[in-house]
Amino acid sequence: MKKTKSQLHLFTEEEIIILQNTWESLGDRKIEVPDRHYNYLFANHPEIKDMFTTEAHLQNARFINSLNQIIPNLDQAESVHHYYKTLGFTHKAYKVRKKHYPLIINSIKYALADVFADEFVDEVKDTWYKFVDIIGEIMLEGTKAQYLPKLKKK
Repeated sequence: MKKTKSQLHLFTEEEIIILQNTWESLGDRKIEVPDRHYNYLFANHPEIKDMFTTEAHLQNARFINSLNQIIPNLDQAESVHHYYKTLGFTHKAYKVRKKHYPLIINSIKYALADVFADEFVDEVKDTWYKFVDIIGEIMLEGTKAQYLPKLKKK
């Protein structure tokens, strides 16, 4: 059964608090997440590098800006879902396909674990990994879409 928008809940209140607090706790280290993600991804999957035509510092800034925009608003599940579905839809133009998502997801998880280091206790790790998995699933939905309706404002 498909969930209606009013039933859409991506994260529990506790998970939202964990994600928001731990993301904020990184402070200036936030930039290390995309930096390590892309370095790990390209080192382990060099065939993907050609899909990324944007300069590294701009790509890193987009990654950080995306999370800085979404993390504080995780309680707005419809908006989060629409944002990442749209992002998945736009990534089709860069030739990102279903087969690439597990590689990218694992690379992001590696980067998070590396940057958080000792702070990445089980509860934090499990919550961030769930976040990355859900975002990956939503982006995959976007790759399957023929078009995306606009998000209705309340």
